[in-house]
Amino acid sequence: MPDKDQNINGNNAVKTQQESTAQKASGMAIASLVLGIISLLFLCCCPYLFGPLGIVAWVLGQLELNSIKRGQSSPAGRGMAIAGLVLGIVSSALFALLIILYIVATIFGIGIDFLDKIPKSSF
Repeated sequence: MPDKDQNINGNNAVKTQQESTAQKASGMAIASLVLGIISLLFLCCCPYLFGPLGIVAWVLGQLELNSIKRGQSSPAGRGMAIAGLVLGIVSSALFALLIILYIVATIFGIGIDFLDKIPKSSF
């Protein structure tokens, strides 16, 4: 006959209770972190995508932190939400900086002269 601390399979009952109460990070925290990382990876190859992805990561991270603060979500995802929030802010700031540089370059005609130096094809 099994002891009262063991279930039928012989496992420790305390262990199964701890496993059942383990908290998992929410989907918003994970999505915020993943989108924050992807937004910075897209900085080099897709400059038109990294800004909007960073904004979404920023918003999701902030929503998840607010949800954790209100007690509606598990605090296990707090670190991921903060990391996603920071990566989203960095990505959004870089996106805003690139837009400002583009506007300044367009106004002052910087960087447009190189198009005149490209040889024309004879076709």
